[in-house]
Amino acid sequence: MRISTVCFLLKGKYVLLAPRKDGFGLGNITGYGGKVDRGESITQAVTREIGEESEIAVQARDLTQVALIKRFALDVQIFEIHVFTARKWSGVPKETAEMGDPRWYAFDALPEAMWEGDRLWLPRALAGDTFEADVYLDERGKLTKDIVYRDRTFVREPA
Repeated sequence: MRISTVCFLLKGKYVLLAPRKDGFGLGNITGYGGKVDRGESITQAVTREIGEESEIAVQARDLTQVALIKRFALDVQIFEIHVFTARKWSGVPKETAEMGDPRWYAFDALPEAMWEGDRLWLPRALAGDTFEADVYLDERGKLTKDIVYRDRTFVREPA
């Protein structure tokens, strides 16, 4: 199982998203994040990934964990995704080698080109809910079962 992160940068009722240009999820529109490297904390990984993928700098204190997504393929958990939001950062989002041109989307007008499961759980996170969710996908990224949600409270990692 791979542990990874994703962060959604928010401004008012808009979320910054960009298409993946390489690796897992190529072409899907998503937030910024990726795998947790050996020896990294979850927040160290997400802040590093945001910088690599957008040239934006987010401080750990400005992150809010809103969800933990357990992604399954063929009923085997393959990802544990720690989901964050941030409303404060420095820099201007840019296209990078990993992510395409960033665009702002209204919370109620998310793009079709997202992972199918993400389009379903992301509105809950944007509305301020905190939760865990089990997402079952086939090899093409299509849902094979209903998403199972559980309420969850998250505690910040020590600085």
